[in-house]
Amino acid sequence: MIKKSIALLIFCFYAHAASPQDLTGILEGTVLSVKPQTALQNANVVLVELNLGDATDTNGNFRIEKIPPGKYELAVSLIGYKTYLQEIQFQPGQTLNVTVELEATVLEGSEITVEGQRAEDIRIEITPPTFKVTPQQVELMPGALEDVMRTVVSLPGVQATSDFSNQFIVRGGGPNQNLILLDNVEIYNPYRNSGMPSLINPVIVQDVHLYAGGYPALFGDRLSAVLIINTREGISDKWLGGRVGVNLANANAVLEGKTPFWNGSWLVSSRRTYNQLFAQNFAERLTLNNVALPTFEDWHGKVVFRPSPKHRIQLHGLFGRNNQDWLIKDEHWGARLGT
Repeated sequence: MIKKSIALLIFCFYAHAASPQDLTGILEGTVLSVKPQTALQNANVVLVELNLGDATDTNGNFRIEKIPPGKYELAVSLIGYKTYLQEIQFQPGQTLNVTVELEATVLEGSEITVEGQRAEDIRIEITPPTFKVTPQQVELMPGALEDVMRTVVSLPGVQATSDFSNQFIVRGGGPNQNLILLDNVEIYNPYRNSGMPSLINPVIVQDVHLYAGGYPALFGDRLSAVLIINTREGISDKWLGGRVGVNLANANAVLEGKTPFWNGSWLVSSRRTYNQLFAQNFAERLTLNNVALPTFEDWHGKVVFRPSPKHRIQLHGLFGRNNQDWLIKDEHWGARLGT
């Protein structure tokens, strides 16, 4: 009886040792690329028949546990590489270590055909970069000091040569490569030094046009840009009119009226600084030295006659100077007969 009990206990021990849990195997290994030999991350490693698998880590390693004994097909796949297939035989409780090398491949897709019809009637129009400035913009532009040239500098593609000059450059050109026309008469030097306003009185300006490129052949004697400034005519409905204005920099006065014949009009404007009236005396008393503040003065006159509905005669003159020594002065005269 005792021998039978011992035999039963030995049988139960071996039965427990040979349980299915102890008979399962383990598959582990590494997935590499063929060229170069680098680890592949996120590769899918699957035993097809068992639907068991794992994904490789940053070092290309994987591990699959609890694999029953038998023969299975190992499939390793990753986007951009050929799928790897291999048959593996597992013995009870066996642990296999494999190294899989994947070969890169080109992803192939279905052919795509794109067809179109050329539209013969489509015309692409390229407009030249032109800008228009109104008198209101000249007066209200912040930091422009009611100056036409400083307002032009604020336009795209235009830049001032310095903070103390009214000269401007367009798209990398030089100031001497710009053509400046005042009532269709070329102005050679409308600039002033020390950052003072230019010779163009903004009160009498009608409109300003800037051709920053692609200007007509009529203005083909310049390389960079064309600036066209048109001044307004005097009033033609009464004999005398005008206006007076004062700002922090200068004083401005305009007189205008109609002519007694040929249905014409006339206009005279004057502008000058008044630093010498109080600022210069105050500076000299404060410093006990002679002080020369920058000053300027300019005059502009324009007369327009219309002897007939289809004819127009225009005369205008522009004069300006800087400081009281008359060392710098500019004079421009022009006349035009048109229809």
